[in-house]
Amino acid sequence: MTTKIRSDGEWISMEDTITPVIPTGFDGSWTHTVTKQEGQFYTNTTGNLIYVSATLGVRTSGPGLVTKSTQFTAGASLWGYVSPPGSTSTNLADYFEVGRVRDNGTNQAENVVLNARFFVPHNCKYIVKFYDNDLNEWSEPSYKVIYQWSEFELNLTTPANTFNSTGPNSNNFNRALKAPSSGADGVWSQFMKDNAVWHEPGNALVLEQTYSTTYTIDITAYGDYTLEYAADNVGNISFDGTNVASNFGGLAKNPPNSTTLSSVTAGTHTIVATISNSGTNTSWNDNPAGIAWKITPAGT
Repeated sequence: MTTKIRSDGEWISMEDTITPVIPTGFDGSWTHTVTKQEGQFYTNTTGNLIYVSATLGVRTSGPGLVTKSTQFTAGASLWGYVSPPGSTSTNLADYFEVGRVRDNGTNQAENVVLNARFFVPHNCKYIVKFYDNDLNEWSEPSYKVIYQWSEFELNLTTPANTFNSTGPNSNNFNRALKAPSSGADGVWSQFMKDNAVWHEPGNALVLEQTYSTTYTIDITAYGDYTLEYAADNVGNISFDGTNVASNFGGLAKNPPNSTTLSSVTAGTHTIVATISNSGTNTSWNDNPAGIAWKITPAGT
């Protein structure tokens, strides 16, 4: 049982107690225990969403047990329940049924193993319960066995609402690393080295020609934001159609220029960055160009 994922052409158990697998794209940690039991209430106090995978079973025989017919295990089912946030109730009528798995009822299985899987939000209570083929609570607890109880805590975080010019949301500009020579233009600041983008890196292109790119960013929290910016040679930046940084350069400036974007609403916003290169040298090694910007929540 347990949850499996496809990796390198094979199905592997995500909940392996020796080398548990963290799914791609997630950040979190596994815990494995046999101290948690069916029929007991627990509360998620981690501060994060957790994924619960409880693998339990019922058997027809075992040390100290009277051997039962396979009809004893047929039709057994395992249910998962989760309470509303903050609830202290232990009445299942106040809970949500979030997971159910049942034996196929063939009357052939000496041991039935069932795996209930479900998510539990922070500050919610949860419980796993066994029922017989008539959906009555399991009446003979000595025949129940816990094989594995695994919980994965997802480290959910609020988006940082930090964006910069090198992000993937530009429609045609790419990272413009400084040319290897210092050139006639002087030395780029660290801010430019980290964030500068250009229409065609490695090519100075047509001097005095203005190049433009549009970014679409998704702000998830209302508030004031700081826009930092620099350029080689002359840049302009508009935010939602309003020019917020005009005719700036300062390629060697550390820290960069900055301005405040006030009362930015949550949602999608548009940034347009324009840049032109100046001088007489069309060699990238001697006359590289780029525009750099970064948006962060004010005060961070």
